[in-house]
Amino acid sequence: MIRYGGGSSQIEFCDLYTRRRQMVHVKRYGGSGTLSHLFAQGSVSATLFLNDQRFRAAVNNLLPGSHRLRSVTTPVKSSDYEIAYVIASKAAGPLALPFFSRVTLRSTATQLRNMGFEVTLTKVECP
Repeated sequence: MIRYGGGSSQIEFCDLYTRRRQMVHVKRYGGSGTLSHLFAQGSVSATLFLNDQRFRAAVNNLLPGSHRLRSVTTPVKSSDYEIAYVIASKAAGPLALPFFSRVTLRSTATQLRNMGFEVTLTKVECP
């Protein structure tokens, strides 16, 4: 969690950040509200990471040395990063998103791709 925006406001940068520059956002399947939050989390954190040096500095301070940015003042090249959405579900078979979630995902993914990020969606079956 990154304190941002004053007061007690916090932004979750991601659930996992890999050496391959993947910002992984994970949620259990839980309906449109949960999934909308997942997609918004990825969008907000990616936008701040791309555009706000102070946010990058705060993120960098939390990362292990092997994952840190060389410079938080150098602009980020969004095409070097992936916004990875992972949905954990008990259901077998392909992921079936509610209509509103599909619309939200499409809009969010388009916005992120227009900024230059790669965007992926993965379903993980879990008990």
